[in-house]
Amino acid sequence: MKASWQRGWRPMKRLLYIIIGLVFLISVGCNKSISDDEKTAENYVKSQGYEITSRFGEVDKYTLEKSKLYGGTASIPYQQVWGVQEIKPDEYFGKEIVVYGFTVQNHPLQKRDKNAKNGVNLYVMLSDGEVIGGYSYPNADVVGAYSSIDGRTLEEVTGLSFQQWQENWKKKYGQDSVTQNVYTGQEKILLDYFNSKYPNSVVTDKCLVDVDNDGLEELLVALNTYSGINKTQEEEARKNGFDMRYVGIIFPKGENPTESLIVLGKIVEKGMRFEGSDLFVVETKENKTDQVKVKMNNQNGKEDYFTVKVSLNKDGTKNIQ
Repeated sequence: MKASWQRGWRPMKRLLYIIIGLVFLISVGCNKSISDDEKTAENYVKSQGYEITSRFGEVDKYTLEKSKLYGGTASIPYQQVWGVQEIKPDEYFGKEIVVYGFTVQNHPLQKRDKNAKNGVNLYVMLSDGEVIGGYSYPNADVVGAYSSIDGRTLEEVTGLSFQQWQENWKKKYGQDSVTQNVYTGQEKILLDYFNSKYPNSVVTDKCLVDVDNDGLEELLVALNTYSGINKTQEEEARKNGFDMRYVGIIFPKGENPTESLIVLGKIVEKGMRFEGSDLFVVETKENKTDQVKVKMNNQNGKEDYFTVKVSLNKDGTKNIQ
């Protein structure tokens, strides 16, 4: 005669098998759903004629809100991503966006970007199981902005200069941002302050950007003339066949117009000037402003860049170069 515990174990054993089976079926069902989305993304990539060499799986998932599109450095990647889409982000507010990543070959970006020689990282965006867009980036450890899914720049997608696009974007998505313009008319206040300090300087272009990643936007100005203390340095440069180019940075602090104003000078090839209205290129690294490049050119079309990098020391002082 079998022990009572053995007789009681049989129904418990059957129940345990049933539970394990149910868990397995639920798990398979969930994985199938995720796999279906990734397969949809993969099929889309292949339909564009690209050769997939590796898969990253799901690389991002978020609910799109207006607050993600403007305000502080955390919004910069979303601005870059949604700025190169054919669709408007407004249509997807409140919806979940899932992103799958692939490395591909045969992509147009490989013909126009030397950093893409090892392939292109392609990111496909889905909402409700359907592909809604995507973006691309060289498969390399480089700093820069995203391109559209077929390798076009923001300017090519929108038909606007970066400056024009930035102003439009700020008007449309920046009004509800907590960190937008610490006080009303921030740009005008900072520019007025600069002009009062250097009344004879000519501001070629200006750009609001959180260059030191402290949550407050600084005003950068590109100068074709400068009336500050480096006049002697400028004259010395010209004697030696060079020009001086200047970039001013005005750091805001609370409700005060400024914390400090710093003007950087750089000796450049004779004839280089800041010209046009799309001079500032903000580059990011790890979702933070890494540096700002200010484009210069001469009458022959040659280009060069004045690079501004700002980092904060532990004591709150700044390193600027």
